[in-house]
Amino acid sequence: MTKTTYDFALPVVDFSSFLVNQGAVIGEEPTPAQLATARAIHDAGTAHGFVCLQNSGVNKSTLTNAFEASEHLFTGLPPEEKTKLKRLNPTDNTGYAPIGAESLNRKR
Repeated sequence: MTKTTYDFALPVVDFSSFLVNQGAVIGEEPTPAQLATARAIHDAGTAHGFVCLQNSGVNKSTLTNAFEASEHLFTGLPPEEKTKLKRLNPTDNTGYAPIGAESLNRKR
């Protein structure tokens, strides 16, 4: 079996410019650092589809709990339990969709 390798680096963006001590207040103009961060997130999303936020202010315990809950959902629940979490309203894109239930709109 041949192993394929890819040259890929996940973009990492420092989010600290949006923390409160940097002046992130709703209704105020963004700082130059916040504008640069927003541009970096946009560019990463456009070019790669993913971005890793560094210095987001989310504590390690919350991140650990989120990843554990995600792992439980995708690997720990039987399919009949996952189906109970299906989307109630497809326009808000929340809820569970089984593998193969979604596809790209190739006409766009």
